Amino acid sequence: MILHCLNNFLPNHVAGIEVYVLNLCKLDVASNYVLITGKENLRYEIEGVKVFVIVEDNEFLKNVSKIISSINIDTIHYHLFEKGKLFEELTLIEFKKKNLKLVFTFHLVQYYCSTLRFKQNNLKNCTVVANADSCAKCYFETFYKPKYPKFLRNYFILNQFQLFVKVKNHFESSIQEVKSTLHSFEIIGNLFDELITINPAFYEKLNTHSHLKNKLKLISPDFAEIKKKEIQLNTIKLIFLGRIETSKGIDNLIDFAKKMNNENIEIDLYGQIYDQKYSIENFNSYSKSSKTKLNYKGTLAPFEVIEVMRNYDYLIHPSQIAEMTPLVIKESFSVGLPVIGNDIFGINTYVINGINGWLLDFNNIKESVDFFNDLLSGKKKLGTHYAADE
Repeated sequence: MILHCLNNFLPNHVAGIEVYVLNLCKLDVASNYVLITGKENLRYEIEGVKVFVIVEDNEFLKNVSKIISSINIDTIHYHLFEKGKLFEELTLIEFKKKNLKLVFTFHLVQYYCSTLRFKQNNLKNCTVVANADSCAKCYFETFYKPKYPKFLRNYFILNQFQLFVKVKNHFESSIQEVKSTLHSFEIIGNLFDELITINPAFYEKLNTHSHLKNKLKLISPDFAEIKKKEIQLNTIKLIFLGRIETSKGIDNLIDFAKKMNNENIEIDLYGQIYDQKYSIENFNSYSKSSKTKLNYKGTLAPFEVIEVMRNYDYLIHPSQIAEMTPLVIKESFSVGLPVIGNDIFGINTYVINGINGWLLDFNNIKESVDFFNDLLSGKKKLGTHYAADE
């Protein structure tokens, strides 16, 4: 039996580590147990998966040991990296004493820069996030160009500076997360029996650490065979699944819809609204001002995602954030739904132009409009199926 360990387990996510683990549990009856840490000891069940919440107090190891014994656990599979008793070296050593197999899956995001500015400027030495200040400046210039009239810009300069500091802090946090995780695995990697990554590029990075090399395992997303996608009646139905916020490319979607202004393209958005500048009323007003409709459809429970996807022609994924492996892409492929995504790390690892989707520069609205016009006219067509080795 396998016990999966992660930092939270929420039933209302449309993607992320929680859904990844939930799907793992559904695929394997022997792994339908999840352990998380919390403020009180709890047990509950979600979609057939049994969840244990354990308080990190003096009784922590004793309580975890009881769970392990009661359901005959033989493997502990970590999906988190956080300070606390669950991940500290003493806990790992205790698990090893019980002859438990220890597995860790890397879910680190934003290891690579999330903007296309580096590609545009051919700054090849900047492919990896390494300096929070320079990365923040580039990100800020790319996505937060002041649109105020010149005579008002000084008035907003403080807010712009505050926003820059926020972005810089974000990059510092991402960089520290990567460095601390790699540093920790240089020290305690020997305690794990298997280290899994779900992204080929990150696998190559970890493979440079000699003492981790023999434990590394790469799991790539499956590519489902599909019939050739035909556009019926020159219409395209697009689905967006994810958080409704700037970093997910929502501003680019809005600008694209306005510029496209074609009634034969419709975009439905599903996900929780994280950024207060977006609202149902705003999306309604965007739709009124353009023939290309943007319809906000609310949130989906994990078990609804796959069925809803079947009603669309393409998944549109304009995210500006580099990710290890966007789970929504794997979900899309599982139902034979091609992906039209931003050409950045994480997305371009799996989307192959003309085979299982298309890669665009969603910051270039004209390019996006031209692409969809070609798609509508039939100039752009996908291959007959997805294949991992093609």
